[in-house]
Amino acid sequence: MPSVVTYIAVMLGISIALYFFGYQSPFLAIVSAVGADAPFTDIANMLINAVLNPAFLIPTLTASVITSLAVGGRDFYVYLIPILSVFVMFNIFILPISYIYEAGFPAEISMTINAVLNTFLVLGVIAFVRGGS
Repeated sequence: MPSVVTYIAVMLGISIALYFFGYQSPFLAIVSAVGADAPFTDIANMLINAVLNPAFLIPTLTASVITSLAVGGRDFYVYLIPILSVFVMFNIFILPISYIYEAGFPAEISMTINAVLNTFLVLGVIAFVRGGS
């Protein structure tokens, strides 16, 4: 199994390419859409609505459960909350997946890119938890 560094490098390369194409993380997209003078409650409400979007929620929960099962086996529930928090933080603040929320972007392409990024995130978490370097 390749190391964590390999998975992070691939995710970083894909993310940099998406950032160059103009896509942002959902948090940056919300903050730039609201503007600098918006109250914090507006940003928080938009972020909560973005997290509860089925296009975001279903792949994140699925990837978290699969990763927890792969890492923990029968004791997967021990890993579920930490891995879910890692996935939510990466998908909201780091990975440039703002294209999910755009109406004109084809769903097949957006879900494929999201699946690839989350697959490398799953592999990276599994390699890290199992002691990869």
